[in-house]
Amino acid sequence: MKNPRFVNLCSLLAAVLVTACATDPLPKDYSRPKAVIADSMDQLRGGRTNFFYLETYNGIKVDNSLLETQYASHGMGRLMLLRQKSRTVSATPATLHIVGRSIHPMPLVDMIKRTTSISEDITFTPVDGGEYTIEGKLDKNYAAIWIRDINSGEVFNKTELTGEAAYNMFGN
Repeated sequence: MKNPRFVNLCSLLAAVLVTACATDPLPKDYSRPKAVIADSMDQLRGGRTNFFYLETYNGIKVDNSLLETQYASHGMGRLMLLRQKSRTVSATPATLHIVGRSIHPMPLVDMIKRTTSISEDITFTPVDGGEYTIEGKLDKNYAAIWIRDINSGEVFNKTELTGEAAYNMFGN
């Protein structure tokens, strides 16, 4: 039988190593113009959730809702504990890698069922004090992702895929 303390220690070490790779884009004492970019998610039937998130900011991996949800849900079986993530960014032009991805709480299900995703590198310039959210839509034959100004509703950098936007690891 496996030693439960050893298993817990290995899980903790793995979480620490993975989180060490992701960061917030700005230091805590940053005092120049800044804005907030939040991730979003849509919970669907059957436990599946569509995540729309910022993966990198100027080439640097950042914490996001998908990572936070995976950490919180580790070892929970079919239960997915959703975690919303937002981050403060500089109000200057930046290259963002935004992602829309459909996830099931059990990774094995994602390997055998169709899973839709979309991602794009965009250049985006938030305004000082602006609040934005990464949003999208994922269906079998359509995938889109964009940034929305929370206050005005204006949409920026919309990217769309039509046709066979679905994939899975076995190519079915």
